[in-house]
Amino acid sequence: MASRRAREHLSQTDSSAANERVEKWERTKALFNAVLDKPPDERADFLISAAGENFQLRESVSRLLAANDEDDDFMETPAAAINATSPIDSLPDLLPAGGRIGPYLLVREIGRGGMGTVHFATRDDGEFRHGVALKLVKPGMDTDLIVRRFRHERQILADMDHPNIARLYDGGSTEGGRPYFVMEYIEGDPIDVYCAKHELGVPERLQLFQAVCAAVQYAHQNLIVHRDIKTSNIIVTEAGVPKLLDFGIAKFLDPARVESVTVAPITMRAMTPEYASPEQVRGDPITTASDVYSLGVLLYELLAGRRPYEVTSSRPEDIARAVCDTDPVPPSQAIKNDPGARRRLRGDLDTIVLMAMQKNPRRRYASVEKFSEDIGRHLRRMPVAARRDTPGYRATRFVRRNRVAVATAATVLASLVAGLATTMWQARVAQTERARAERRFSEVRSLATSFLFELHDAIAPLPGSTPVRGLLVKRALASLDGLAKEAQGDPGLQKDLAAAYERVGRVQGNSYNSNLGDTRGALISYQKSLEIRKRLALDNPESPEFQYELASGYGGLGDMNSNVGELAEAANDYQSAIAIRRTLRLRNPADTANRSAMAELYNFLGDTQGMDGYPNLGNVPGALASYRQSVKLREELLSESPQNTDRKVGLANSLMNLGYLGNIAGDTLGAPQVRRSVDILERVLASDPNDATRRLELLSGYARLRSVLADAGQLDNAIAVDRETIAMLDTMLSADPTNTLLRRNRGAMMNWLGRDLRSSGRPDLAAGIHRQVIVIAEELAARDAGSSEHRQDVAFTHYLLAEALSDSRNDREALSEFRIAAAKKEKLRVSEPSNMRHSDELALIYTGTGKVLTRTGDFGGAAEMFAKAIPLAEAAMVRTKANMKAKVTLASAYLGAGKLHASMTKLNISAAQRTSQWREARALFSKSSDIWQGIKTGRRLSGAQAKSLADVEREAAACDSALRN
Repeated sequence: MASRRAREHLSQTDSSAANERVEKWERTKALFNAVLDKPPDERADFLISAAGENFQLRESVSRLLAANDEDDDFMETPAAAINATSPIDSLPDLLPAGGRIGPYLLVREIGRGGMGTVHFATRDDGEFRHGVALKLVKPGMDTDLIVRRFRHERQILADMDHPNIARLYDGGSTEGGRPYFVMEYIEGDPIDVYCAKHELGVPERLQLFQAVCAAVQYAHQNLIVHRDIKTSNIIVTEAGVPKLLDFGIAKFLDPARVESVTVAPITMRAMTPEYASPEQVRGDPITTASDVYSLGVLLYELLAGRRPYEVTSSRPEDIARAVCDTDPVPPSQAIKNDPGARRRLRGDLDTIVLMAMQKNPRRRYASVEKFSEDIGRHLRRMPVAARRDTPGYRATRFVRRNRVAVATAATVLASLVAGLATTMWQARVAQTERARAERRFSEVRSLATSFLFELHDAIAPLPGSTPVRGLLVKRALASLDGLAKEAQGDPGLQKDLAAAYERVGRVQGNSYNSNLGDTRGALISYQKSLEIRKRLALDNPESPEFQYELASGYGGLGDMNSNVGELAEAANDYQSAIAIRRTLRLRNPADTANRSAMAELYNFLGDTQGMDGYPNLGNVPGALASYRQSVKLREELLSESPQNTDRKVGLANSLMNLGYLGNIAGDTLGAPQVRRSVDILERVLASDPNDATRRLELLSGYARLRSVLADAGQLDNAIAVDRETIAMLDTMLSADPTNTLLRRNRGAMMNWLGRDLRSSGRPDLAAGIHRQVIVIAEELAARDAGSSEHRQDVAFTHYLLAEALSDSRNDREALSEFRIAAAKKEKLRVSEPSNMRHSDELALIYTGTGKVLTRTGDFGGAAEMFAKAIPLAEAAMVRTKANMKAKVTLASAYLGAGKLHASMTKLNISAAQRTSQWREARALFSKSSDIWQGIKTGRRLSGAQAKSLADVEREAAACDSALRN
């Protein structure tokens, strides 16, 4: 310490000596870089010649060269990886405690490694009052290679904005040219120390580890691989928040960014061998799978209290042998003298950890997100992906989660089987036993209907219940079908049969419910249900019960007609159902169930009339009127019973629809209504987190909320909602993988994420996401050929991919995707002429195609596209004057066509023709500007919209200038 203090004192008091040392180091550094540029066999002669009689300079450079030759990664190793006895450490630190770097006052040194020193510092200009960590290239290390490495780490941190990653605040260079950066100061303990100090149990350790996974996954989403995940690089604050540190050897996966920060390869000295993946040790290409492996090692250590490999040798071949060739024992077997802990890890946790640590990267979890999801499934006692998904294993996990419901199911099923067996036996008894057989017939019917209604409804909200529900209703329906043949004149049995067909249809393919994706089968079931109910209502015209059932039948058939693209039929079905329920309300105003069902029908009618993003008839005012009717009924019902959860959710759903479409139509109340809806749904789900139906409703709310956020220009918040919603859907799908509604919703949310990423300037990331969605949508469409919704999803996702490729200037592939989208959309428009969504989206597709063709110089092709786009967009504008998206579509089409005419002025044409093109362009720009100005009058433009208006005004000004000259 004495020599350290002496050096600090000297640096403060003897500035001339310090300046002399700086000058000597600058000469040493310059000569060292010059020598490195020479071939190895020429370096010695060059150094002797260049240093001349300056033996001290020659010796200094020789020491640096020796260090470089001993360690291939001397210039590339992060702060923690180089031995502190490097010859560079002998150079004095000219920035001691009490010194300043830019606006920062250095308080004390808190870390030192091969590349830099880390100081605790405070900002000395009033901007910050809290401490920060300032990392600075050490004296003697500011060579070109080190500076590149240091700036590489700083650039990576600049891209990171996550609560579990240490934040970068500032950066710059000292007066002497040494780069530094300033980041969040994390005070806490390494994650293993924190777990031990606070005596965390296994669930708490797993939850803490999931937060680390979230940070690593975020880095991966930004195309960054950490490559040095270990306990010392994860600090947990006293508040229990883990922070991922040290991106010194991280790697960009984005080729464009890699080129801008080229650095030397990472060698064994630059990694921590015990945590390194086999491919890192071997020097193979590195992917995100390497971080999955290191996280597996980390989790192994947190659970077992030791690392999977005991690497005691520093020889590369010994390290490689341990990591690449030795299979670690399961974590449970690594624990000694604690049978309870071994039992806790045995099974799923052993399997999860070992899957993450597979030697072959392809056999590990496909992503950190999937790794974390499996841990979440284990915590919720659900089947984990790491285990072979046998029927017995999945059934075991389902029973553990839902003991009461399954016990009830078993009892009813046993009773049903026993009842059916008894009935078959009774059929063979003598005529004298007829009365007894009839009693048994009644019992079987009672059991079948109980099986269908009571048990089905009891398990419907449970995660993973869709296949079981399908089995229940089909078995019950088979029993009722058989009974119906023997009791055609029994109205009660016919009523049960109609209800059974409706439930079967709901599970088969009603897209408003969790379903199995059989749209055609569902349509047939709903039609059978409605025919039975029509006969019953006709035979019993004064029976409110049968009228009620008839209204339900029309509503269900309306859902299915909407699913298959028969929108006019769907609207008629909903209106028929509403008319019946309106009559029932006049007869019995106190019937709350009827009013609630009517409110739901108004929602569905509004969707069909004009809800953006749905198959619709283009009647936005009609849709808003229907949603207002729904809200009015829901408000009335909730005022009568303020604590009723179903009524709260009903009001939230109606508000969500009204607010979302109102926001698009320019209603300033729209966004607050959506936020109120989400707030209600979040509070409802918090009271019962396992209700899958409520969770789906909340996810719908999040989807609407992200649209409001994006429209308001809050893209970062919208992206955060996108990712949170996708994560929730993934969790639900892990429990219910055959649920078509969940899979389709996940594809839709991924598309929203892609759109928001593209809007935020990241089209390459967006394109990758849309490609994934195309695979999902095509698979769903292939499985359910009767669903026009799936075919629509495929077409629209090709359009979104084309837009992302266009923004990336990948014109050739963009044109290909635009043409695929147009072909699919044109087929849909022919098959569903009443669905205005197809025409509206074709306007978007033709406009996008025209813009790319203009850019590539195909003016004839571009003119053809705009000639198609503008009439479609104008028709949408006339049809739905209140729809903001229709206005934006038409404004964009006018802008694109105007740019085409402006581009054509560059052709070899006469002056008169050129003037004509400028005038045509100016007229189109004026039309576009008028629309944008009209939008601006009614609401604040989003960032993208304001940019479009500025683009129009700039182009119009260029036209004016050209016409004046």
